[in-house]
Amino acid sequence: MFCPKCGSQVADGSIFCGVCGAAFDSYYQPRQVQYKQPAAAPAASASSAAAVKGPDRKKLIIICCAAVCVLAVLFVLFRLVFGGPGDRVFSAIDKTIKAESFEFDLIYDHNDRLNGMVMGKDDDFKVLVTEDRNYLLYEDGTFTENGREEHDRDLLDFMDSLATRDPEKVVDGNSEIKKEIKKEFVKNYKELIPTARKLLNDTGANYMKSYKKSGSTYKFEIDLFKLYKAAKKEGIQFSSRFKSMMNEIDDDLDSITFKLEVTIDGGYIKTAKGTLTIKDGDYKDSESMTLKVKNIGKVDEDDFDIDPDDYYNYNDDYYDYY
Repeated sequence: MFCPKCGSQVADGSIFCGVCGAAFDSYYQPRQVQYKQPAAAPAASASSAAAVKGPDRKKLIIICCAAVCVLAVLFVLFRLVFGGPGDRVFSAIDKTIKAESFEFDLIYDHNDRLNGMVMGKDDDFKVLVTEDRNYLLYEDGTFTENGREEHDRDLLDFMDSLATRDPEKVVDGNSEIKKEIKKEFVKNYKELIPTARKLLNDTGANYMKSYKKSGSTYKFEIDLFKLYKAAKKEGIQFSSRFKSMMNEIDDDLDSITFKLEVTIDGGYIKTAKGTLTIKDGDYKDSESMTLKVKNIGKVDEDDFDIDPDDYYNYNDDYYDYY
């Protein structure tokens, strides 16, 4: 019999077309076409011929067609839910930022390290950052540094905006940040995150020097000059200062490459490492920064109880002396 929609030949008794997917309901009576039975191949046995022509073949075709349809639907759902690598990375960043609490390590400048913890949001938001013998605590709308209260208004406003635990509100809620971003980097900053997700999803683009996924770890190696041009084509409006800087770097350097390696665990960021490498002739230099996130949802109120004596700053001796 033939499909009434696309005309493809399908097995008699089929409930839908295996080519276009059209269903054969009770209102459609498929037209029957008589075929001349071809001569059996000499080597074909009676049992093999029966297996080809019998009812099992019809059942197998129906099952295979149904399986293909199910796989197609699952594939579409998979793409909608999980998206590409850029979607996965940015979704994990968003989920981590909005977690109830977490600890973090920030390693930079050849193993210099900041340790910190974050808990709560809005009025209950608190952050503790430690580095060697120093600490900075933000709690109840107040900064405390090594036992002394600090009253930097701009910094306090920034922390108040961070308390929303929402990246977009952080920018919108702080006029100074918004002004700096527009002046130094991007004018239409709200388009930056969705565009970055889209650009990271396109793993075959010319700016993507390499992309590799290993388990839950995503590795990107990106040509920043080409990425900059691609972002402009996507409608990102860079500031004149940033464009001038990129043009100057383009003239002075052979290449500037950014490597991003992100590991996701349970939908949260576990580690994120960024390495910037510049090359000009025989000269090559790299700088990297690594963020490690741990104990998500396990930070306790008591962890923010600080004894300043535990973080005595040796610089105090200098200031007290003079």
